[in-house]
Amino acid sequence: MREVFELARLLEHVGANPADFNQQIAFGRVIKETRHQPALDWPRAPELWAWLLRHDVEEDVRHVMMAMVLSGKRTKEMRLLEWG
Repeated sequence: MREVFELARLLEHVGANPADFNQQIAFGRVIKETRHQPALDWPRAPELWAWLLRHDVEEDVRHVMMAMVLSGKRTKEMRLLEWG
């Protein structure tokens, strides 16, 4: 929004950019709380594998989940995976 108003200001469609302000000053500092998901105890891995085999999901989802279990990759790494 800031960039749109800045372009309008440069083209002299508006006198000032109303979106030109410091967000930290206006809203205060945003503190992001990180919550980690608990890990599966490794003795329960066969139970998870059996659940993946019998659960009704799309095959590509099942395969990605199985690849994540076998490789230890995270969801972002799997989503951004390239065949090359």
